[in-house]
Amino acid sequence: MGTGEVIEGVVEVLGWVGLGLGLPLLVIAWLWHLSVGHWQRQEMTVTDAGFVRWYREGEFYERRLRDGEASFDVGWHEGWVSVHHPDKGHLHQPGQGVRAAFLVGGLLSAVGVLALVIQVVQVVTS
Repeated sequence: MGTGEVIEGVVEVLGWVGLGLGLPLLVIAWLWHLSVGHWQRQEMTVTDAGFVRWYREGEFYERRLRDGEASFDVGWHEGWVSVHHPDKGHLHQPGQGVRAAFLVGGLLSAVGVLALVIQVVQVVTS
């Protein structure tokens, strides 16, 4: 088994893994993004009673602080509110998992496409 055959095998595996995992992950990330929706920045206040409050579209909203938000000081903070559901607000920017899924899916797909191009060039030149 020569070096060329080993390289061909590695490129083929990268193509299968890249496209086989990358494209489904991109579809999952896209569907996840559609289900989560878009978020807009919103001024929110944290109260000393353990609530976060905000005013959106003529309505007043409040909820208890979540476990991960206990470190926020009392006062005004920039938060994020769902465009479609203004009653859903976060003090942390939501959607980081969606971004990570798009990034990993895009990188894997790019590796798969590059491997596919290398395979086509090998076939044409041989």
